[in-house]
Amino acid sequence: AMGALLALGLPTSATAAIMLAAFQQYGLQPGPLLFERNADLVWAPLASLFVGLVMLLVLNLPFAPLWAKLLLIPKHYLYAGITVFCGLG
Repeated sequence: AMGALLALGLPTSATAAIMLAAFQQYGLQPGPLLFERNADLVWAPLASLFVGLVMLLVLNLPFAPLWAKLLLIPKHYLYAGITVFCGLG
């Protein structure tokens, strides 16, 4: 959603639409010219996105065997747990 918003100015989700409104409120028009006119503003969120992805990779790699062990749970317990968490969400 962030790529389409910054590169084309198209909000593809409700959150992106709110960000588009915030950009326009500060006098910024998302689209191809945003990269030329306000490069520092564009590269800061993109850099933070890359830092977040690296952090997620570092945090999730040690837990990969644990996530694989979840598949050993019998399916009826797994489905019941998924249903409960979906209901709580």
